Amino acid sequence: MSMALLGAMLLSCSKELPLPVTLDSQVAERALKQSASVNIGPGERIIGSAMLLPNGRIVTNLHVVQHRTDSVRITLDGANFIPVKLIAKDTQTDLALFQLPPDEYSDLSLPEIADPQAGIPIFAYGAAFGLHQSYLQGYISHPERRLEKDTPHYVQTQGITCPGMSGAPVYTLRGHWVGINRAAYGYSVGTGIGLIIPASTVRAFLDQSGAEN
Repeated sequence: MSMALLGAMLLSCSKELPLPVTLDSQVAERALKQSASVNIGPGERIIGSAMLLPNGRIVTNLHVVQHRTDSVRITLDGANFIPVKLIAKDTQTDLALFQLPPDEYSDLSLPEIADPQAGIPIFAYGAAFGLHQSYLQGYISHPERRLEKDTPHYVQTQGITCPGMSGAPVYTLRGHWVGINRAAYGYSVGTGIGLIIPASTVRAFLDQSGAEN
């Protein structure tokens, strides 16, 4: 089989775009509107990322905020910090849900959920190393990774995980929602291997928490 034919077959197996690619401006704009960074006051040091949801809800990883859930603040622009209120948390899924004040958000809708497949390019805006709305791009390396038997599965990724990216929403290049970035995997943060909480798991958490979609 020729390399040209093999390449054509691989491309035909996916509706997503190959790397490298310039992100569509509308996809980027929608993702930026759903991107936030997390701070635990006092001070202005950004410690993690979060996803904006409909009705001023915000979801992030519980491990980012679990010791100071009463002091969490969110920034949408990297400069102004807004106190938020914890309304739900779940230790098994490592998710926490917060509420913005009514005058601090605009209408949003949840993006279409992606069908994770190995090799699909993905991207995220997050607070990489504390830098608000940093753009990272990578790919799915395994669509359903279980670390232990009878435990929730993750989407394994490459290239979008580093300190500060926990809680960041992850999308395909078409703008479909893959899930929430959770953590790096391995003995070093430099491995590039990461784990995403699937969008379906996040959606179930939101439904159980009574969050409106």
